[in-house]
Amino acid sequence: MKQTGPFVITISRQLGSGGAYIGQQLAKKLNIFYADREIICHVAKKLSVLEEDLESRDEKIRSFWQSFLQLCAFASDAYLPPPMIVPTDRELFKAEAEIIEHISKERSAVIIGRCGAHILREHPNHVSIFLHGILPSAKTALWSFIIFQKKLPGK
Repeated sequence: MKQTGPFVITISRQLGSGGAYIGQQLAKKLNIFYADREIICHVAKKLSVLEEDLESRDEKIRSFWQSFLQLCAFASDAYLPPPMIVPTDRELFKAEAEIIEHISKERSAVIIGRCGAHILREHPNHVSIFLHGILPSAKTALWSFIIFQKKLPGK
């Protein structure tokens, strides 16, 4: 790796593998920026949509039928109030890619998910990590997270 600019570590992971926790600890240990949910916040601002509207689509691709029904909703003869503009999967990916590239040029960082390894595959100072969990421990971690979320105030 060349040390001419910021270095970036991208972490791709399976559900329940502890990727976010490991990424946070790595960023803390290296004293560098940690990017996960912040990317969604910046994408929402960039596309002028609510963060909550993007969270349900975070790191997911719409099915053929979801995309088809969205297109059909615009082809109605009846009066409908102006639809909320929903960004396409391509627009979401493009906005996320621009933000991830911007982060990688500005400062050293640990970036979690969102195809960061693919987006930064040509970055000269990039290390990509893939984390997977052993099924029993992944299930335990996932259930612990769900129980913790239910105990939070306002849930």
